[in-house]
Amino acid sequence: MITVKNKKAVRNLADKSFQANRTRNLIAIIAIALTAVPFTTLFTLGIGTVESLQQAAMRQAGGDGHAVLKYITDEEFNNVKAHPLIKEIAYNRALSDGVANEEFLKRRTEFWYYDDVGLRLGFSEPTSGHKPVAENEVIADTKTLQLLGVPLEIGAPLSLTIEIRGEKVQRDFVLAGWWESDPAFNVGQIFASRAYVDAHLDEAAAVSPVEAVRYTDGNTKQTQKQKISANGGKTPRMALTNLGRSKKRTVLVFISMSLSLILLNTVFTLSQSIDLDKFLSKFVDTDFLIAHADYFQSDFRGSENQTSESFIQAVEAQPGFEEGGRLYGGRAEMFAAEDEKNTTQRYNINAHGNFMAAVYGLEELPLERLELIDGELDLEKLATGNYILEGVHLDDNNVPQIGSAHFAVGETVTLHNYKGTSDKFANREYNTKKFTVLSHVAIKTYSNSDRVRWDYNFYLPADIYKTLVEQPAVMNYAFNVSESKEAEMERFLQSYTDTVEPITNYTSKFTSLKEFSGMRSTVVIIGGAISFVIGLIGILNFINTLLTSILTRRQEFAMLQSIGMTRKQLRSMLMYEGFYYALGTCILSLIFGTVFSLLIVKPFGNLLWFFSYQFILWPLLIVLPFLFALGVVIPLLSYIMTDRQSIVERLREAE
Repeated sequence: MITVKNKKAVRNLADKSFQANRTRNLIAIIAIALTAVPFTTLFTLGIGTVESLQQAAMRQAGGDGHAVLKYITDEEFNNVKAHPLIKEIAYNRALSDGVANEEFLKRRTEFWYYDDVGLRLGFSEPTSGHKPVAENEVIADTKTLQLLGVPLEIGAPLSLTIEIRGEKVQRDFVLAGWWESDPAFNVGQIFASRAYVDAHLDEAAAVSPVEAVRYTDGNTKQTQKQKISANGGKTPRMALTNLGRSKKRTVLVFISMSLSLILLNTVFTLSQSIDLDKFLSKFVDTDFLIAHADYFQSDFRGSENQTSESFIQAVEAQPGFEEGGRLYGGRAEMFAAEDEKNTTQRYNINAHGNFMAAVYGLEELPLERLELIDGELDLEKLATGNYILEGVHLDDNNVPQIGSAHFAVGETVTLHNYKGTSDKFANREYNTKKFTVLSHVAIKTYSNSDRVRWDYNFYLPADIYKTLVEQPAVMNYAFNVSESKEAEMERFLQSYTDTVEPITNYTSKFTSLKEFSGMRSTVVIIGGAISFVIGLIGILNFINTLLTSILTRRQEFAMLQSIGMTRKQLRSMLMYEGFYYALGTCILSLIFGTVFSLLIVKPFGNLLWFFSYQFILWPLLIVLPFLFALGVVIPLLSYIMTDRQSIVERLREAE
């Protein structure tokens, strides 16, 4: 390459060259700018969406660290911390078994010490005030402070009743700082200082490609033999031939446009596949579920905190009530299962060497709502008292963890329980009952269990269950209402649990929907915005290609007109070219869009438990008519804009 030192001369030549083809170059600049803006928007929205979903998942998990080590000693912590692969590690210590203030009856609150790394990774750094330093200083989230009635003021006093190894202790603190509560994380958090930990250590719990400027097609080197055709002079045929003159460019346009439309369709497919019913079924099997507030804090024990009959009767008396059913359970008359095959488990074993088990009694509605995994759900057989259903845990994607089942269908299960009301299990009758496993059913943590993960889980009809215990306790009550009365029932339950029986609480499709609405809105709104930007990129690329092609072929058009082509024929040829571009894009988009949706999008959607794949093509079908219209209109407008010069003037531009 020759080095030119006269930059001024080079700049002058560049300016002259730009002015000589001013219209074409201005179009190219505008096209590049218009395409750059949507690309920037696309990446901004895309990255923002990913970060938003990641943040939501991390907040629900409790932090954004790569791993969590639980129940380790200080020595083990220091050994891990010293490892060269550890970039940073948080030191977190639980300071109580729970916070027992009455204000936290319906919202579990935890009392911890987090170091600076822990506060940052746990999204718990104070946004107002400062981190706790003194022994009596604490920080908390705003919802927790609101429940306590503590004003958002530095130095405001607050008292906590904390549980330490079975004993309740009241401690007084002052507020050092706070941060805004996260709606996705419905657990209260209070953090003390290192000084508090040191003082109470013994008591603390263990812890598209863009077509911008191209050379004129008329200057392309001729490498093919000339063809003589009787159909060559017809404008549709000429337009099709023109597309084949630069096969790479044509293919590039087809791919670019098709890719944009396929991505557009993909985003809409994903957003339309979000299945709210599927999400709701994980948390609520029926329209509503009522229980004592302790149940929702995973602390249901038995008759002492069972669902009251007065609450159930009040619900059944409401307009629109259709059907309901009780679910019995509890730990007061604890069950245990014999399992000779289990030789490795060393925990949750009673004095007789049997494994602690959760056994539930279900009335007709919750029994019928059980999700069958294998075997049969024969209510008549269950009613004989000889059969039982074994519960199987589900993973995060609602896939049964069949390994959590301990007995095969048809095997015999021997259950024991301490029947009676004596404070000591040793003074109770140790009953034994044999059952045949009829089927395996899904354990729904938030609706048909006590919200504690037991290793052994079984379900019986309520009538059979009540013969096995002396004091059957209603764990929760599930019910459905007519669609027109759902909102009215929601208002009733809100009022009842606030004023009549404040120790009770409820969940519903509405409350569960609110928990999910944030993430769903993010996917739908941002996904829709990304779809719009992707579609805009494709359309701008298409317009840019047509404009650039027409502007760079003005000399060619002048030559065609000089040998007899009329303006009408020229306009017709250009319109056919645009039509063929649109037609090719349409065919490729429909074919590859279908293949991509079935082979890529569908398997991806199957990985997300709240997705139900839906095959859709309507976004493509909506956009394609506009694409055909642009394919016809843009060439026509571009030609009109460049047809102001005479044939002679345009021919001279080539000189």
